[in-house]
Amino acid sequence: MNSDESAAEPKDVGTTGADDAGGFKTLSTSEIFLEVKSVLPKDGEAKDIRDLKPLIVPKKPVWPYLAAGGAFLVLGLAVGALVWARRRRKQLVVPPPPPHEVAYAALDALRNTDFTNREAVEAYFYALSEILRTYIEGRFTLNAPT
Repeated sequence: MNSDESAAEPKDVGTTGADDAGGFKTLSTSEIFLEVKSVLPKDGEAKDIRDLKPLIVPKKPVWPYLAAGGAFLVLGLAVGALVWARRRRKQLVVPPPPPHEVAYAALDALRNTDFTNREAVEAYFYALSEILRTYIEGRFTLNAPT
């Protein structure tokens, strides 16, 4: 056999893997022909590789930023409303009792005056005028000087 015939005909294939001696068998096939074509133009103008095209940066979508901004706005408004409600609740002050109730309580305290003592009678009338002055200032928001 000559070398051309042996290259065209496959040799004994047998089993794959190691043979009895622990070595590997070699398989051979007929020659495979590949045709390589040039991608350069045939007129010979291109002498160098073309430069890369510039990168096209995709536009980022706007809706995630708008959604995040809206969420922060809603969260900020909720926290602001909560803080405002708590401050308002703390600032609520119990109004003072009405002037007539204050006057009634002071007049009840004057009922125990001893009218037999002259100094006690003077203190009674002084306290009575003070109660009346306090009532007028509280009820009518007028300045009632002493």
